[in-house]
Amino acid sequence: MNDVRSLALLSLLAIVLTGAMASAGPNAALLHIRIADADGRQASLVFGTAPEATDGFDMNLGEVPVPPPPPPGTFDVRFVDRPGARRVPGDGSYFDIRRQHSRMQVDTFLIRVQSSETCPVRLMWEPVGKTFCDSLVIEVASANGPERIDMMSTTFVTIPWGDPAVLRIVKYGNREP
Repeated sequence: MNDVRSLALLSLLAIVLTGAMASAGPNAALLHIRIADADGRQASLVFGTAPEATDGFDMNLGEVPVPPPPPPGTFDVRFVDRPGARRVPGDGSYFDIRRQHSRMQVDTFLIRVQSSETCPVRLMWEPVGKTFCDSLVIEVASANGPERIDMMSTTFVTIPWGDPAVLRIVKYGNREP
């Protein structure tokens, strides 16, 4: 039963991802991230900027609320709000698309990652070029403090822990709208 529910959820997510990517205009700068744990559980997230996005919640671009997080020990990923900047409704979203208003804007995206009992968790993305942004960094907690990884020079990062954690992605600059 659990496998059937997981397959149905992944199918629904694929439909939503396809629709949102299609409804974003040609000047949108979106990046698709795949997240997988050691047991093969997977999820997808989309983030970026688009001229047609608002600074609020854009259901037409795929920003739809997701159910509350599952109990600890269950694989789950989602975008969450930055403290003091309420954008994502309720318990999060699988999309976080910001209004593209300036060539020099800086956007911060927070991803809550909760792994299953088996670690590690791997985040993967397509190669990022200057047509997406000027610089893209993901911050991952480590024993020595946050580790900053240049997402433009690699296409994955492995997270070794199993506790819920929040990853911070900072996107610097935009291509011209």
